[in-house]
Amino acid sequence: MDEDSSLLQTRVFARDQNLTGPLRVALPPSLASELLMPDFVAFTQLHPEIELQIVTSYEAVNLTTRQADLAIRLVYDQLTLPQHLFGTRLQNVHRSVYISRELQNRILNNSQSSARWILKEEDGPAPSWAANAELETGGPPINVSDMASQLSAVRAGMGVTILPCFVGDLDRSLARAPGSINKYYGTLWVLTHGETRKTKRVRLFSEFIKARIAVYSALLSGEAYIDDASKGSLTK
Repeated sequence: MDEDSSLLQTRVFARDQNLTGPLRVALPPSLASELLMPDFVAFTQLHPEIELQIVTSYEAVNLTTRQADLAIRLVYDQLTLPQHLFGTRLQNVHRSVYISRELQNRILNNSQSSARWILKEEDGPAPSWAANAELETGGPPINVSDMASQLSAVRAGMGVTILPCFVGDLDRSLARAPGSINKYYGTLWVLTHGETRKTKRVRLFSEFIKARIAVYSALLSGEAYIDDASKGSLTK
């Protein structure tokens, strides 16, 4: 009965061709807070009658049961995408190793010999690709439970950590650790349900966000990094 009810609600929503009413969008918290929130503001200014509902979670929402009308999802393996959803592949996301500029200066001035790893518990130990000969890491790692704490810790000079490039490169208090490389992290997709995608405001938002993410292609792929803060700043 629950499935039948959800299907009925989805079909009713699909017939809605108005540019008014709710639009529920799900995406990872870091993507919303560190990159796309100004674009959401722009969308609401263009379409003030649409009630934008932003759902931030690292867990995959169920589009079939209308937990969201549309999802912007970081996909690590395309084979895991549900076959009943309609998706558009947008942009590869890369990550790198970051350190606060203050801590980097302490190490360069020999007032500190090494840096500790700041790691999210769910990610496990630092991967082999993140190690390099130009920065010595040592001591027990500092474990955090979420990206917000991870970002606060590296900003405070607690150690080095791995961040998506669109997070680390936009923060002028951070620098890429000496000798660090870019590494593929995942691919952004826009996903909708087969019925829901027929709704006009879903189609409108899908096209809008595809265009905005295309603008950020260099930032998301880690190619927009400016090593010296005096040379300028990254802008969106």
